Amino acid sequence: MSSNEDQTTLLTPISNALSLSLAKKCSKISDIVKENNNCLDVHLQHFCGFAISSGGLISDDFRKKIWPVLAKNIPLAKRCNSTSREHFEIVEFKCNNNSDKANTSNISDSDFESALSTFSDSSEEEDDDDITLDNCVASSSQPLEIQIEELQSHPDWKQVELDVIRTLSRFPPNIEDVERERLQQQLTPLIVRILYQNEDFHYYQGFHDVCLTFLLILDADEAFKAVQSICQRGSFGNYLSCSLEESVLKELDDIYVLLFLHDREVEEQLRGLELGTLFALSWPLTWFSHALQHHSQVTLFFDFFLCSDYLMPIYVSAALICERREEILNCEKEMPLMHKLLNHVFLKLFFSFRNI
Repeated sequence: MSSNEDQTTLLTPISNALSLSLAKKCSKISDIVKENNNCLDVHLQHFCGFAISSGGLISDDFRKKIWPVLAKNIPLAKRCNSTSREHFEIVEFKCNNNSDKANTSNISDSDFESALSTFSDSSEEEDDDDITLDNCVASSSQPLEIQIEELQSHPDWKQVELDVIRTLSRFPPNIEDVERERLQQQLTPLIVRILYQNEDFHYYQGFHDVCLTFLLILDADEAFKAVQSICQRGSFGNYLSCSLEESVLKELDDIYVLLFLHDREVEEQLRGLELGTLFALSWPLTWFSHALQHHSQVTLFFDFFLCSDYLMPIYVSAALICERREEILNCEKEMPLMHKLLNHVFLKLFFSFRNI
């Protein structure tokens, strides 16, 4: 028997077991969605369990229902250091104090906040009838009614528009040209609305990949709300409001810490070449949507990250590097060659998905 036949023989029972498992999970998700269509939030933990397990949320039809729930409940990120107005620091503290008192000194879910909260415990006792969790949620969940002319006057409009034009390769191949053009026309205003509502936000190339992923699953209003939520609560608020050095590059430094703990030989190889982390810059900035070539892969990653700690993309980055251990150690000890090798890490990932 050839090696290919051996591999097929081994994969068949695994594939059959996986198909059965996914079929059972699909049935469970379908039952929850049908029976609780008007109160899906109460099943947040179930949805997170489905999202982080094999196969993720399985289908885009399920994601259309579940992603909005996950987005508005995405785990809170610590804020990078940057100046913000005191008023919004107070709003941030009050919101967090009501939603999760245990984390008020470290995290923020305010629209505007981009700095770590440093309020003392005495602040909790201050009364402010105008600031409540309900007010915070209500004000942040309502799309701003902004005229297109106002959006077009935003300083980032032209750059966003240019990047959106270049998103052709990001669309699934089964989308017709008319539908693609319609989505592209919606994408630029969606992105600029996010920037418009927060004067501390500044567009970076790659943010359009994140927004497009949500727009491919949700309608324009739901996509806006979802992106708004992950910017308020997650790491994207840092990426949009702080410098690269203060935000994503600081996070990426942890890759070497994780490699040191898990595989010192790989860590020494990369550090010895002074490779840095620029090869992985787009990974957390876009939740890997810029690096992955297939819609089904991108949505699996989004399923996972919507339910995970804000640093999970860094852990995944380290894991993907470790997956290339043999190639890294066998690569010529030249920085450009190593950079090129790690830039192609996702080609192998694609074939791993296909084999399963």
